[in-house]
Amino acid sequence: MSVKIPDALQKYFPDSVHVHNLKITHFSDNEIWEYAITHNFAIVTKDKDFYHLANAKGHPPKIIWIIKGNCRNEEVLKILVGAKLDILKFLKNKKGMLILR
Repeated sequence: MSVKIPDALQKYFPDSVHVHNLKITHFSDNEIWEYAITHNFAIVTKDKDFYHLANAKGHPPKIIWIIKGNCRNEEVLKILVGAKLDILKFLKNKKGMLILR
């Protein structure tokens, strides 16, 4: 997802950060997975590879998987902001994955 997304979400999800800002864009999916566990991050993704990792490894980390084909940043933001209450509830429960459309 775009590096602009977390900045646009700060009002709704103030701890949002992109892998680019963490300087881990060169990490493999497995390394991002481990980083998220170590630093208590949830992963927000449009990448089905994290779905497969979650099925293989369980959680943590929590995965928020946006199932939406190619779309503009505004559409991704609308999905995330529209699901704010569901996301906040998900982050507190024991479930490992939240799927958003």
